[in-house]
Amino acid sequence: MEKSTRSRLTEKQLSAFPGNSLFDKIARAVCRAGTLPGKELYESWETARRVRRKYRGGRIHRVDPDHP
Repeated sequence: MEKSTRSRLTEKQLSAFPGNSLFDKIARAVCRAGTLPGKELYESWETARRVRRKYRGGRIHRVDPDHP
């Protein structure tokens, strides 16, 4: 399966994600749902990876108007 495919992922592509990683689990769920093109799956996964990498271990700022 090509990462740039614009056709929707379907149950026929389940075998392309045989692993036990979080990505493979999400990809299999997407295949079962049949709602997302393969390209979008890979792009959103890469975006999530970049955001996580940028903010991992950073300070957590509490946004609470009642907090002093």
